Amino acid sequence: MNHTKTYYRVIYGDTDAMKIVYNANYLHFFERGRNEFLRQLGFPYVELVEKNGIQLPLAESHVQYKKPARYDDLLEIRSMVLELKNASIVIGYEIYNRDTGELLVTGSTKHAFVDMNMKPVALRKHAPELNQAIRRFMESGGIGTEEPAEGGKQAEITEEGRKDGGQAADMRFVTSEDKIVYQNAEGTVLAEIDFPAVSEDTVDITHTEVDSSLQGQGIAGKLAQMAADHLKAEKKKVITSCSYAKMWFEQHPEYQDLLI
Repeated sequence: MNHTKTYYRVIYGDTDAMKIVYNANYLHFFERGRNEFLRQLGFPYVELVEKNGIQLPLAESHVQYKKPARYDDLLEIRSMVLELKNASIVIGYEIYNRDTGELLVTGSTKHAFVDMNMKPVALRKHAPELNQAIRRFMESGGIGTEEPAEGGKQAEITEEGRKDGGQAADMRFVTSEDKIVYQNAEGTVLAEIDFPAVSEDTVDITHTEVDSSLQGQGIAGKLAQMAADHLKAEKKKVITSCSYAKMWFEQHPEYQDLLI
């Protein structure tokens, strides 16, 4: 899924008596990621307020803790759009240990679009440029681009390549024990979905990523469907730490029996 990245090194004041990052501080890290997301869109929060008269009060927050972050860890904070409605937005987050690559925390925050008097506003009318910027961001790999092809089915992508000619014929999907990758003939991986085992009969879908050159072509959705079919055949149960995978399963109730 298309996302922005920002980095933060844990200071001693972020930790608690157990010498790990205090749980509530991850909401501050989410805010750092959210601010960088807006900045990379071209709408720094200060300009959003001063020029557009829009505020984003928090309506909901969710945090799932996987592994602790500790003093002096370098964190990679990824932010992505999970849902955009006319008067609200849901932003998802994944926080990794930058040095080890371990996924530490996932979560999301839901925000309303309101004016300076805290009255809800329609984003399309009140700030059309911001609305368009967010949608362009989503269309380059976010939720909302993995729509079924005409006729209700995903466009078929085989090991020989896309039948519609959108990708070179040497592109192929390769399935292994804990991931599915989309790679070229030289073995360069351009997209992947990871599902490492957490027990003998359970896996955790931790990560889905598509190279920017392929975003908006339905690759992430195809990877998610292939992973679901593969894990169903293997009789595995599934945890979805990955924000994109979680949304994909919510949109495909036929696979709900896989989830824990």
